[in-house]
Amino acid sequence: MKHLLSIGTVVFLCFVASYSVKAQTYNRVEINRGDFYLNNVKQTDSQVREILGEEIYNQTYVSAQKQRKRGNILMIAGGATAGVGAGLVIAGAAGAFGTLTHTWYYDPRTGKTWGDQYNYDDNLDKMAPIMMIGYGVLAVGTTVLGGGIAFKIIGGKRLQWVEQEANRKMRQDVSLNIGTTKYGVGITMRF
Repeated sequence: MKHLLSIGTVVFLCFVASYSVKAQTYNRVEINRGDFYLNNVKQTDSQVREILGEEIYNQTYVSAQKQRKRGNILMIAGGATAGVGAGLVIAGAAGAFGTLTHTWYYDPRTGKTWGDQYNYDDNLDKMAPIMMIGYGVLAVGTTVLGGGIAFKIIGGKRLQWVEQEANRKMRQDVSLNIGTTKYGVGITMRF
């Protein structure tokens, strides 16, 4: 009776626990603003190299960080240059409008003043070069700004890939199977 009860218990456990019980031991890797964090602790370059491996560290992580930083620099420089160009265009356009003056005349002998002559001074010929320079500087600035945005996005995407790859490497699936084996009933653990 005792043997029958123990055999029944083992068979019952085999059927109930025949599915895998998975537990994840998982260290979370996160890359925030180009810095590498493992479980919310910033890692040094040697620790990052150890986690990622030489190939991913040298070929992707370092170059993606540089690409992202260069994108930031280009965005700042391009934005400033575009701002200067826009300022030159606005200043040139404001100065290009003519000024309307009313001329008054005074005759000291008679003490009379009169004025009916209007003069229109057109400054377009003086301001056109400033506007053209402004348009050129604005075009260069927006081009550099656009290149900086592209560099930052591409570098960020590459860093996201490094983060996903590091998380994949850090993840360890552990499975515990209770069931039949080629030697009978037993427990199998995979990690």
